[in-house]
Amino acid sequence: MEGIFESFDLASMLPLMGSVAYFSVGFTLCFKGFKSFKLSLAALFAVLGGYTGFRLFLLLEDQITADNPQIVEFAIIGIVALIFATISYSLYDKAVVILTTFAGCYLFYNGYIDFLGDPSGMSKTKALLIGLGFGLVCGLAIHFIQRIAIKTFTSISGGYLLATGAAPQLITIEPVNEFCSQIYRDIFYGSIIKSEQALLLVALALLFALFGLASQWKDK
Repeated sequence: MEGIFESFDLASMLPLMGSVAYFSVGFTLCFKGFKSFKLSLAALFAVLGGYTGFRLFLLLEDQITADNPQIVEFAIIGIVALIFATISYSLYDKAVVILTTFAGCYLFYNGYIDFLGDPSGMSKTKALLIGLGFGLVCGLAIHFIQRIAIKTFTSISGGYLLATGAAPQLITIEPVNEFCSQIYRDIFYGSIIKSEQALLLVALALLFALFGLASQWKDK
């Protein structure tokens, strides 16, 4: 079994697997979020858990003595993702506002980092506090308005996840990279958008969100 894992470069596969996960969850949220909100929210929490598991592995990396630490990394990411998804699914009926608040905060904060770069000091604290406020507004809107709020929240969050999965792969295609680089240099250089990949992510997120919202709006 160990030989099978050693025949693959797990570290190089992780970004691609992350993109597939983001794309799969993002598609469900963006286009089917209202019809399956309980399941979609659990899937979103699985992504949140996977990210948390990855950060946890980085904290523990120096203390891991396994022959193949990549297997430990995958195990931690998978276990934490499963725990987060299970908690979300189990508590949905009792704590949807709290769940949506944390999900909204995660999406806002990660979006802040993707678009503007990794903040530090007070900027990091402010981004986290604003993210919590944004998430709370989303949670309360879903609780009181429901249909409209759920369709809007899932379309935007799904669009962002789809873009997060697609942008790193598309930017490696030379014509796409050249086009985005040209637009970035001519229009957005020096703006709050940090790079051509961030520009592509913003454009894709808006495009996917609009398509998702239009698709969900037609569903009764």
